[in-house]
Amino acid sequence: MRQILSLTKRNMKVFLRDKTGVFFSLLSPLLVLVLFILFLGDLQIDSVRSTLENYGVSELFNSSFPKEVAYNWLIAGVIGVSCITVSFSCLAVIITDREKGIENDYKASPISNTKVYISYILGVFFSTLLIMAIVSIAGILFLAISGSLNMALKDVLVFILGVILGSFNASLFAYALTSFIKTTAAHGAFTGLICAISGFLIGAYMPLSAFPKPIQYICGIIPGSHSAGICRSALLNNYIASAETKSVDVAESLNEYFSMKLNLFGNNINQTGMFVYLIISTIIFLGINIIILKLHNKKR
Repeated sequence: MRQILSLTKRNMKVFLRDKTGVFFSLLSPLLVLVLFILFLGDLQIDSVRSTLENYGVSELFNSSFPKEVAYNWLIAGVIGVSCITVSFSCLAVIITDREKGIENDYKASPISNTKVYISYILGVFFSTLLIMAIVSIAGILFLAISGSLNMALKDVLVFILGVILGSFNASLFAYALTSFIKTTAAHGAFTGLICAISGFLIGAYMPLSAFPKPIQYICGIIPGSHSAGICRSALLNNYIASAETKSVDVAESLNEYFSMKLNLFGNNINQTGMFVYLIISTIIFLGINIIILKLHNKKR
């Protein structure tokens, strides 16, 4: 156990020592925020405002309600996409070790492959969790400063659990998916691709309800959509509940438009279902990584 903790600590130090790597890990959330403010913010705010006007209940809601709902949806998307992109960025330590042959040095040492593997996974997870804590705090502060924070204690706990589980799930997924990558150049290109498409696939840029049904089904399969959905439901829960007391139709419309329930092959998955899906997919990714580890052990 001491060896695993020492190696995990070493992996985290190597990652955090690379200031450029840490900066680019934080760049994706920043880009999503900038994109929203410059291009997408007014669109989502207008969508909420139009919904209220269409049902003739605008006077029942505060004038800031559309902005508050849109901002909370934004932060949920930032958190969701960050769990994925940050995990891939944190894998740079492992890829560098492979490229420099440090991974082979471990194989020649008395330390078992299993301990090295566990330390890498824990290093990626804890590094991701550290960056996600910074992103989450920044997001909450953004909501608080803009007057858009409205969370009960239960929602806060759900939000935190969603971030932790989403980070661990993404770490396992990222490690399994990059197990074949040997160079930092290939890792950089692959991470860039993941950053480019993940925001769309989990509904960080546009609500999933805006996509055709087949695309919604594909997005519903991705675990990152569920971790984003959990954060989204936690942040927007009180707003949807408030809307329901004034207009059930408006609440249902907002639920549908902002994808509060994910469409998984025609089945609407609620918050509990998202947690279950995320846990099951985490177990599956863990199993895949165990298989990869066994294959590596055979080559040792």
